[in-house]
Amino acid sequence: MGLELLGPYLVHGHIGNGTPEAGARDVQGALLWSWVFSRLKEGVANIAQIIGDLKSVGYKGYISLEDFSPARDEDKLQDQGMYFQTLIRQESKTNC
Repeated sequence: MGLELLGPYLVHGHIGNGTPEAGARDVQGALLWSWVFSRLKEGVANIAQIIGDLKSVGYKGYISLEDFSPARDEDKLQDQGMYFQTLIRQESKTNC
């Protein structure tokens, strides 16, 4: 619904993924959580579903890959970029 409401105002998106990671406990004993960057295939977000949702509302804008991991940029493009492109091509064939 949010994508439908944004319509033509949505022209550029950023996509990445994350995984919750348990940390220390606070003074009351509650577990503290933080988010850690994950590869697109391994985080909690269903990236294939997100791309499918964008396609279903006719999104034709840009999507930037957000990968703040310490890996080399070349390695990120090889792994993450190729996976991302594969998802876009697969969704294009099934939804268009």
